Amino acid sequence: MSKNLKLPQSLYKIIFNVFFYYFSLLIIAIPSIVFSQDFPNHPIKIIVPYGPGGVTDITARTIAPYLSQYLSQNIIIDNRPGGSTMIGTEAVIRSQNDGYTLLLNSGAAMSANPSLFKKVPYDVIKELIPISLLTTVPYVLVVSNSLPVTSPQDFINFAKSHNGSLNYSSAGNGSGNHLSAELIMISASIKAQHIPYKSGSEMVMAVISGQVSFSVSALPSASAQIKSGNLKAIALTSRDRSSSQPNIPTLNETVLPNFNLTEWLGFFAPNGTSANIIDKLSIACKQALLNPELIDKLKVIGAEINYKDGSELSKLLKADVLRWNKLAQDVKFEMQ
Repeated sequence: MSKNLKLPQSLYKIIFNVFFYYFSLLIIAIPSIVFSQDFPNHPIKIIVPYGPGGVTDITARTIAPYLSQYLSQNIIIDNRPGGSTMIGTEAVIRSQNDGYTLLLNSGAAMSANPSLFKKVPYDVIKELIPISLLTTVPYVLVVSNSLPVTSPQDFINFAKSHNGSLNYSSAGNGSGNHLSAELIMISASIKAQHIPYKSGSEMVMAVISGQVSFSVSALPSASAQIKSGNLKAIALTSRDRSSSQPNIPTLNETVLPNFNLTEWLGFFAPNGTSANIIDKLSIACKQALLNPELIDKLKVIGAEINYKDGSELSKLLKADVLRWNKLAQDVKFEMQ
């Protein structure tokens, strides 16, 4: 004769709790899945942590119409300069992780801040999700027209003869312009005084007006002024010459063999953004960067398309954090 099995009360409770836990996860996940499938259904905001006129702003405004086309939504560019990009970056990190507030930032600024500032209010590795790498750009050493130099060797000789009395502009402490100029000076054994400005456009205008002697600008920020004759371009920091301005020599081919420094620009979303949304945004970036019209526009300003997905951008960011940390130690920056 069979007997009915009676499970202990405690086992019933365990089974119920396990069932309730997974059921709750399912209930939570369903709206997220449905929402991400509907994404995007209203305009997307891209925060640029620099003022207007710099390479990051120019790139954002050049790419935005094509992203808008592939996502079928308006793209809004929101400039949030200040704090060595920390103000704009933190605004994205603290925003809702729904894919509607994104960050377009430069590699040097994101990577170097932990080495330059005692207090950074976030961790870019842990609190941002890389979406895609967009472009890489060389820096260009530019000087005022009043400076009596026309070649890389002329510049180095002139700087050495002035024994640290020259000054140079940047888009802010810890910006890519600042660190690149310091790296050039270390490599060439020269010194100059740093004067930070609030944006790439202000930095360039300081050279044109003669307020400073030189600057190391991302090529797109200075390209128009070089072509118009308002600035003298001395050398590029990339290994090879730029197809947009092939007459500008490189430091590598002239005075600093093997010197190679470029800046990259990438898209990021707040941590917790769903994988479906990240994938949609990354695919849209890839499609936009295949557009021949956009390719031509970026080429004209000196930017090279270099699409990589989020996983590759994550590796690049982590490597650059280490690289810029070493540079900060070599330059002996005083942490702020």
